[in-house]
Amino acid sequence: MTPPTIALCLSGGGLRATLFHFGLVKALRAHDKGNLNALAAVREIYSVSGGSIAAAHLVRHWARYINPNPAAFLAVQDEMIRFAGNNVRDRVVRRWLLFRWTLRRRAWWLQRIYEGLVGSGDLGGCYSGNSATDPPKVHILATSFRTGELCSFSPTDFEVEPGRLGDRKEFAPGGHLKLAYAVAASSAFPPLFPPVALTYENLWRPKNAYFQNAIHLSDGGVYDNLGYEKFNCNQRNGAPAPGLLIVSNAGGAFDTSNDKTYSSILSRNVRASDILMRRVGDNTRIAAQGSKCVEIAIDTIVAGSPIQPATQQLLRLVRTDLDAFPRDLARMLIDHGYRVTAEALGKQGWVETIPPVWCVTGLTNEQQSDIAMNAADRTFMSWIKSFWLDWRDWTAPVLCLLALTAIAGMYYVVDKAGQTRKAESEKMIAEGIAKADRNRIEQSRKEFGARRQFVNAQAETLEALRRAVASGDVGAARRELATAIVASETAAGAPVTTAARTARPQAPVAIAPITPREASRIINEAPAYAAEPAVVTHPQQVYIQFAGVLTRAQITALNGALRAAGWRAQGPSGERTALAAGLNEVRYSGNNAAAAQALADAINATGVVRGRVSARRVSVIARNVLEVWISR
Repeated sequence: MTPPTIALCLSGGGLRATLFHFGLVKALRAHDKGNLNALAAVREIYSVSGGSIAAAHLVRHWARYINPNPAAFLAVQDEMIRFAGNNVRDRVVRRWLLFRWTLRRRAWWLQRIYEGLVGSGDLGGCYSGNSATDPPKVHILATSFRTGELCSFSPTDFEVEPGRLGDRKEFAPGGHLKLAYAVAASSAFPPLFPPVALTYENLWRPKNAYFQNAIHLSDGGVYDNLGYEKFNCNQRNGAPAPGLLIVSNAGGAFDTSNDKTYSSILSRNVRASDILMRRVGDNTRIAAQGSKCVEIAIDTIVAGSPIQPATQQLLRLVRTDLDAFPRDLARMLIDHGYRVTAEALGKQGWVETIPPVWCVTGLTNEQQSDIAMNAADRTFMSWIKSFWLDWRDWTAPVLCLLALTAIAGMYYVVDKAGQTRKAESEKMIAEGIAKADRNRIEQSRKEFGARRQFVNAQAETLEALRRAVASGDVGAARRELATAIVASETAAGAPVTTAARTARPQAPVAIAPITPREASRIINEAPAYAAEPAVVTHPQQVYIQFAGVLTRAQITALNGALRAAGWRAQGPSGERTALAAGLNEVRYSGNNAAAAQALADAINATGVVRGRVSARRVSVIARNVLEVWISR
């Protein structure tokens, strides 16, 4: 009589599923029914994603799995735990970033990582044709991104199940494909890994024209995360029915958190995909239910487990990534998979004949709970620790060094730009100071010219006085003498004496007040002005420097108003300079305080500036010069 056989469906779910399924295999190895061992009775395996990692390792090392020596199996268990702690995801991404120049895709690096676990041999190489010693026939499942069809790798063929009713199944010889390649295609989770291309050349140019175009393969869980659909297709096509079907379900939990709003486009699309996959999974579970089907679910809580029930329910929330799984977490998942499977096998009449060697030892309930809770949370710091500080892999410090070098380079560029801007600012300041010095030199030159003109005028006056005295013209002599006295006293800043005033031939001109209305009229109309005022009330030379929003038209009008009031303003307008910014003052030296205040009052009367203009003594100003520094 042919002994009953067992078929396994190993679901996806990242390394969480891999470790849970390993616990299932460990339980099968420990249970017998009569003279039949449960693991030896397994003849077919249908695997998805993380389940494909466990299935590939099982068929590659089948002799070690069924070896009755406990030490041999413990070595296999340690090998799986070490692989789970290798941080597969980040190792792949780091190598992909460091060796972008090789044009290798992330899936290629993923295949290299898997070769470290299952070797570089092909699928067919795991089988010799002797059913008594060969491992179970494996079906590693993937999804075609091109057509959305279910694809599978087996020891003999690569098969594509029909996507619509009436279509035929397509297949080509595929036993020559590498086992690690098939696992990489089955676990190429779409958000992180691009599809794996299966080309016409990869299949060694089959006669089937269907495969002349490349097939882009992605995670098998996109189509069916339990692996049951392929089993069902084979049953419809006449494959022998197993005595027992075990569906090991370690898929992701459906999150129903009330805190998430799904406001972003990405979160909404991921949520829609999760809802669709949940419906497909539920329908698959319903279809798989029956007397010959046993479901081993990670969310099952088992009594008498070394893991407390509260922690058991947290294990279903452990992340489904391919990142680093700590050894204690890996041991907890293996023990939980063993306990759940052992309970289900006991209900089917299987008896535990090998006492289990528990992985979880020496951990308190609180420590177990902390491990499970930390494994469910993803934080920014956990990513920093796993990606950048994984010193077990040489690529982490190299990539970290390159990143620090890039940051230092950016800092250097920014600092260099800052130094350049600082140098430009200092240059502008130096140019401004140099320009101010040039202006002062020019003012000194003008002062010297004015003094020379005064001396020449006095010389002419004295000569005229000498001629008048020589000719006996007393009136002319008095006029020339009065002119000389007035010029001398005003040049020195002293008030004109009464004798000098009475000696003038004409009456003195009064200084009319500049009212706001008159100033407004002068500024708005900007009247023309004479080269010299008609009546000079203050002989000092007036120079205007301005800044801010004051316009040249306003300064020209102010210049005209001052000339109309008897001030000797130089030039038609004034000089715009940044050095006048924030200033409202009339600078003077010597005995010109009264004249400077009078000029400040005259400017205030015009209303050109908002603030009040005041007089300020500056020793470097020439004695017959008043400098106006205003801004608005």
